[in-house]
Amino acid sequence: MYYLAENEMEKIKQENEAVRQETTELSATNDLLREQADGLIENREKLMSDNKALEQRQKKLQQDIEKMADSKVTLERNIHAYDKDAKWQFVGFIRPAIKRNSVVLPAPFCPTRPYTSPLETEKSTSCNISA
Repeated sequence: MYYLAENEMEKIKQENEAVRQETTELSATNDLLREQADGLIENREKLMSDNKALEQRQKKLQQDIEKMADSKVTLERNIHAYDKDAKWQFVGFIRPAIKRNSVVLPAPFCPTRPYTSPLETEKSTSCNISA
């Protein structure tokens, strides 16, 4: 019986050691998870801050776009007002028709082709032009 108690006692010690080993491993895992959770919390805070800054930037850009749209409408309104204003209209202005440039040259003083008489053997022209 004493032998049985000793054997059970050894078994309990082994189980106790296994539980202690598992507790140590779980504690290390818990510490690692706690560090990761802290890092994730810091990242979340940074992302939230960045998101807030981006939302503010987006709001400012939207305001700038609205100002540009208002400026465009105002500019178009002013252009239409100038178009309708009599002092800005060209009354009686007619665009001239496109006319081709042509040059009228004087008639030549002599024939442009030499004339050869059938009776003559030499070439003769009625006039000689010298420049």
